[in-house]
Amino acid sequence: MKKLVAGLGVGALLLAAGAAHARNFHCAGGVQYVIQGMKEKDKGNTSDAERIFNKAVVQLNQCTTEDPKDAEAWGYLGWAYGELDSATQAGKAFEVAVEKFKDDPKGLKRWEDNRKSYWVKYYNEGLQKYREANAIIPVDEILNSKDPKVVDAKAKLAEAERGFKKAIAVSSREVKAYDNLAIVEALQGNFDGANATIDAGLAIDPSNEELKNRKESMLTNTVTDALKAGDYPGAIATLDHILIKSPNDFGLLARAAQVNFEYGQKLDEKKDEANAKTTYTKAAEYFGRASAAAPSDQDKKDMKFNQSVALQNAGDFKGAAHIVFDLVQESPKDRNFQSMLRGAYDRMGSKKKADDQVWVVLGLNDTAAPVADVAAYTSKIDKTSDAGKVLGEQGAPEEVKQFKSGETVIDIWYYWPKKKVWAFSASRQVGSANFGDFGPETGEAAPATPGASTKSATTGAKKG
Repeated sequence: MKKLVAGLGVGALLLAAGAAHARNFHCAGGVQYVIQGMKEKDKGNTSDAERIFNKAVVQLNQCTTEDPKDAEAWGYLGWAYGELDSATQAGKAFEVAVEKFKDDPKGLKRWEDNRKSYWVKYYNEGLQKYREANAIIPVDEILNSKDPKVVDAKAKLAEAERGFKKAIAVSSREVKAYDNLAIVEALQGNFDGANATIDAGLAIDPSNEELKNRKESMLTNTVTDALKAGDYPGAIATLDHILIKSPNDFGLLARAAQVNFEYGQKLDEKKDEANAKTTYTKAAEYFGRASAAAPSDQDKKDMKFNQSVALQNAGDFKGAAHIVFDLVQESPKDRNFQSMLRGAYDRMGSKKKADDQVWVVLGLNDTAAPVADVAAYTSKIDKTSDAGKVLGEQGAPEEVKQFKSGETVIDIWYYWPKKKVWAFSASRQVGSANFGDFGPETGEAAPATPGASTKSATTGAKKG
């Protein structure tokens, strides 16, 4: 766990505001009670102060019922509740006061500062209790510790939780408290509560890096612990549960897909073919969802590639071929995609398409040399040869690659916009391919290759 965000200094409560503007009798009386209560508190007369603040609450609640437009009275009501340690009621009253003073910068600052002082008080209380728990037993060891002192440490964490919850109650838009609250909830084993707390903070500040990192680290810790124990079903159940609340989170989807894929491999090792295929199918579904939620084109392509691999391992060769075919249409010069399409055709039994696809892949091989001047090259082609006839019908290719097989040199012509390829040896045609047409979807399917691996996304989908 990362350390909690450090405590803040508690600012002095403001006494500058007077009761001159409170026209209602109960408003005036309530304000005076708050001022009187603060004086008794400063003298150390805590019991008298508490009694007076209770009177203030009664008067100011009556006041805000009779004259709800009295903005200052709402602020004083929040103040009185704060002194009585009633964080939720204080937060609600301060919120009304802040809203009513939104067009009065001086008044707005006064009540925002007063509210912030109580937020800091509760926040620091939570932080202090966390430190006390850590002094008893290092907090990272609390969940798994057998030390009898763990009971005392957990009690301190529970007090820390109450402090951070009060801070949020009095000022819900201060997101630092959400991060620390999530930590102490997780340290007590309440992972659902911790994730809900993080989500609540991100709803206020979606770009907050601390909260985003906390969410990712908590997920990683929980899933990683399950995977270390070999509990793939447990890790998958955790991911499935979290994804119910965050169904479009790319990192979570990619992680769930990868864990399911790896579990499928484990089941393959155990010769549990039926469950392996079911798990690969689930991995493919998550990879597809991750692709739809991907933040970048590269992540989108990687997830589609992985989806095709997962479907292949699940025995859905046609589905795998369709996905990689789409990838080829988007990125025709990608050798990995073109090569995978050749394998996909082979597995679904389209032998002719698989054989044709070989020519596309050969020219994209690292050992294939590009022809630098295509115009000069085509000008020397015999117009009566096979190459010359294609040149007359199709025009000059956009790219020519030369691949050497033994003593034989094969020239591969690429017509990228037309998505067609021709292969020649000494101007005699030896093959052609059309990677823009799918299929045919016929023939006997080849067996799956369970050992196939997936690409990791740049965010989230890391192999465990």
